[in-house]
Order: sequence, then C-alpha cells, then structure tokens
Amino acid sequence: FSEICKRINLELPNGEQVFKNHKHKKEMTGPEVRQLLHSISLRDLPASKVWDSIFGQEKEVGARQFQEDFLSKVQGETGISLEDTHLLLESFKIMGYSKKGNKTISKAEFIGFLHSKYND
Repeated sequence: FSEICKRINLELPNGEQVFKNHKHKKEMTGPEVRQLLHSISLRDLPASKVWDSIFGQEKEVGARQFQEDFLSKVQGETGISLEDTHLLLESFKIMGYSKKGNKTISKAEFIGFLHSKYND
C-alpha cells in the first residue's frame, strides 16, 4: 500500500495503519481500493503541494527542468529523453491541458493532469 501511495505522490504518515484498519486481507479489488482512497480524502489533497515541493514558487517550468526534477527524480523515469518529455508535454496539449506547445508546463497544467483520468 505504501508503494502505491508513493507512486501517486500521496504522503500518508500512517498509511500502513490506515490500510490495516480498512481491510483485513492482503488483496483488494479495484472498487475496494477506490473506496479506501476516497476514505482518506484523496480527492481533497492539494495537488499544488506536489508542484511546490518540486518546483517551489515557479509558475511554469521548461521541458528539461520538468524532465530532471519531476520525471527522473520523483517518478523514477531515468531513461526518458528530452524528446520524450517534449512528446509528453505535447500530449498534454492534445488532451486540452496546455495551450503553449511542448516546451513548457505551467503549475495549472500540471495540477489538471495529475487529477485527470489520463494520469494512471
């Protein structure tokens, strides 16, 4: 459970205890996981804190900084190239999260994508 929380950038100081209190078995179905996440108010977490912890007060960052500070360091995507990062940012544009092309990403675009159904 703590690995899942880490992957979705959810910091729960007592995450294992929350999980143990919710279910008394080792495996959970998709709906049970959804219920657990809702019970700990995932939808109410301020996604801007994720951005702020990575990029500080910057309103927008370039593709290289996004690649190095978020994709590589936070997500562990060490094999991603700058071209791959440009393609990712371009996909944000296609999905409607960006209107600036594939060279930068804003805090608002990042937050919109984090909360979208496309962010698995």
